[in-house]
Amino acid sequence: MTNFAELAAPLVAQGYPVFPCWEVANGAIQKDTGLRKNPDGKNPRTAHGFKDATTDAGQIAAWAVQWPGALVGVPTGKASGLFVLDVDVKNGKDGFATLQAKGWALPDTRTHRTKNGGGAHYLFRNPEGKPLKCSASKLGAGLDIRTDGGYIVWWAAHGGEVDHADTVADVPSYLLDALQAPTPRKPAPASDATDGKLTEGGRNDTLTRRAGKLRRAGLDAVAIEAALQIENKTKCEPSLSIAEVAGIARSIGKYQPGDEPPADADDEARIDWLAQLPALEYDRAREAAAETMGVRVSTLDKQVRKLQGEAITDDDPLGDLTPWAHPVDGAALLGEIADTVRKFIVCDVETARAAALWAALTWFIDAVDVAPLAVITAPEKRCGKTQMLSVLGKLVRRPMSASNISAAALFRSIDAWHPTLLVDEADAFMRDNEELRGLLNSGHTRDSAYVVRVVGDDHTPTRFTTWGCKAIAGIGHLADTLMDRAIVLALRRKLAHESTERLRHAESGLFDDLAAKLARFAQDNTEAVRRARPALPSALNDRAQDNWEPLLSIAEIAGGDWPTLARDAALILSGGEPESTVGDELLADIREIFDGRQESKISTADLLAVLCFDAEKPWATYSRGRPLSHHQLARKLKGYGIRSKNVRIGHDVAKGYERGQFEDAFARYLSPLIPPAETATPLQPSNHAGFGVAVCKSVALHQTQTATREAAPILGCSGVAVCGGGEGEAYTEDEAYGLV
Repeated sequence: MTNFAELAAPLVAQGYPVFPCWEVANGAIQKDTGLRKNPDGKNPRTAHGFKDATTDAGQIAAWAVQWPGALVGVPTGKASGLFVLDVDVKNGKDGFATLQAKGWALPDTRTHRTKNGGGAHYLFRNPEGKPLKCSASKLGAGLDIRTDGGYIVWWAAHGGEVDHADTVADVPSYLLDALQAPTPRKPAPASDATDGKLTEGGRNDTLTRRAGKLRRAGLDAVAIEAALQIENKTKCEPSLSIAEVAGIARSIGKYQPGDEPPADADDEARIDWLAQLPALEYDRAREAAAETMGVRVSTLDKQVRKLQGEAITDDDPLGDLTPWAHPVDGAALLGEIADTVRKFIVCDVETARAAALWAALTWFIDAVDVAPLAVITAPEKRCGKTQMLSVLGKLVRRPMSASNISAAALFRSIDAWHPTLLVDEADAFMRDNEELRGLLNSGHTRDSAYVVRVVGDDHTPTRFTTWGCKAIAGIGHLADTLMDRAIVLALRRKLAHESTERLRHAESGLFDDLAAKLARFAQDNTEAVRRARPALPSALNDRAQDNWEPLLSIAEIAGGDWPTLARDAALILSGGEPESTVGDELLADIREIFDGRQESKISTADLLAVLCFDAEKPWATYSRGRPLSHHQLARKLKGYGIRSKNVRIGHDVAKGYERGQFEDAFARYLSPLIPPAETATPLQPSNHAGFGVAVCKSVALHQTQTATREAAPILGCSGVAVCGGGEGEAYTEDEAYGLV
């Protein structure tokens, strides 16, 4: 007996990927329900169906050992380069008659006659450009399309007749035009409770629903047909043919109530079966059914609700993407995405790699516990921030642009649609919006990604999720709390010799393919990423490690060089000292003052005077151009548990501080001091007694003046001095700090 591998070998030699399908009627069992899946067989044997198709000889041989008699399945669309017109003659539908009625004379192309079915598969080259979707009867009764997201059984390998074996033609333009034409909206069928006539566009749907109800009531195909023929004669204008009504009855009547319809069942029968299922069973079956029918899950949900008589609302405007047809190489995919980012954006390679990993993260959001922000920042406008946000928007899962979004709209959108949020111009509208920043901060970790608001007239407390990935673009440094929770993608303005491509001129289908591959990579590796525990670089602080852990997990599962590349990117983008906060800077300056004075106590007045002495530091103009005040200093230090007290300095007692009060804060919030090297560049001496930059002791501290005297034209250099009360009397800088 010829086994699966031998039957598949000629196809593999031509480059067609293959996978095994059930060959025994009633053989496939659903793991979740224990019920038979497709009574007529032909459904895939492997876990991911046509997505597992391969040309790998070892895998095919393993399948042949496990299922020697399996039917040979071939994915359609980009996976194989095949576009298939499936002409059926069944259930009262005659695809050949439809072709003749439309005047479509198909060109000579490889044709497989379906075994025992009377139909045919016409094989064409899959057209390039915008991906097409599988469809049932969109071209007319009995004419189905199998392309991206579908498959066929290769009947030629199982004794089916073949015509024009050596020719694969292009898809006729009239078929493509008909496929790309918008589907006219069908008029709503008449209600069961009315005596309204059923006109064209609503007859088949209504009769199919009636047949489903009768089948659920226990009637067999004969009784169903009798009832439908009466309905057809009395209410349909014009009436359907007797044969077409009989076909509807046979289609619905040939499966037991609760059983899945056969593999060759039409869409109406399959939707009717789904509408009968309890909610939990429907939730388990919906994705596989949508894949079989070649439609999005959201589209199928609407049709089922419609059949169940529920109101249809557009409650998921984002939709879901159909994953790539076969497994992808994660390392190659991430590299392709990073290269694509640099094709359109001027940025460092580490930034491009971080962007690729973050885009992948959005597809693994259900497998991770930390969702770092992607903060796209640049020092000025025209650096590509919006362009980068647009690139990410074409790659991420369920993208939703939300510039200038309100806080209420933010959490309600996330709770309803679970999007990847893309926020532009954040520097403009988020600056003073504390509530919005708080919501974004709350979505950083899964455990804390909730807000509670009162809803309705009775003010019922309701919890809304804020969990999800968010990308934010803005000029400069955003709020510290946001930057601390972010992977920062820093951009720069393009130089004259640097070139990028315009995003609107991107190759057709480029981003669709990359996003579909990301969807497939996530589909196949979600559990692996969930279990991953990558080694985190010790040079990163705790928050940076949290931010990078999910990205490093993805890199580890992707393999190749990506675990190393991801760690290098993390160290370069997040491994340096973080930008100091105002509080950190204040502590650092106070430590410097204590070290310079080499005293353990200082009065508040002296501390403020020395802080405000350096015009390049913020304290002299801290409060809208005015110096830092006693009250402001006390309030800042209070946050670190430091309060002023009476201190004795010499013979005087004044409000002030002791160094010991600061030691805990110095240790917790500041980096250890490194002994400074000589960094000052000596200045030329002045003709006026050899002064460099002078601080004069003869004036009160708050009147201290600095002056650089005119340099001598010939004399050599001298050190930088802080002068005392008169010319020629020099003091060290430490002594200057000691002036009171």
